[in-house]
Amino acid sequence: MKLSILVSFCLFYLAQAKIRYQNLAQRAGADQVTISVYYECLCPDSIGFVVNQLYPAWQLFGSKLQIQHKPFGKANWTESVYSHAYDFTCQHGDPECTGNMIQSCLLKLVEYESVVPVINCIMSS
Repeated sequence: MKLSILVSFCLFYLAQAKIRYQNLAQRAGADQVTISVYYECLCPDSIGFVVNQLYPAWQLFGSKLQIQHKPFGKANWTESVYSHAYDFTCQHGDPECTGNMIQSCLLKLVEYESVVPVINCIMSS
């Protein structure tokens, strides 16, 4: 008797879990996730993340995953009091600052559908 009650409870629980999962999957199918990724163009960890994790996730989820690229990472800046110009210092040197600025400009000029593959291409080369 106790075993049949336990089995009945388990079957009822599994049926409820399946219904909840289906409802969640239907709601998740209509939603979109936006993530902001702060990275540095010459940082080995950033390169590994963009090439091996971020780009494959974007390929898998397509339009459900919106990526906001922020090529700045651990950079620092100072503003000149007199000229109001900015001096940037990047973790991996001046070439990284230049690369980050180029990618920032690229993000403003290229359509979103092309941004993710282009950033992946740059980061993987």
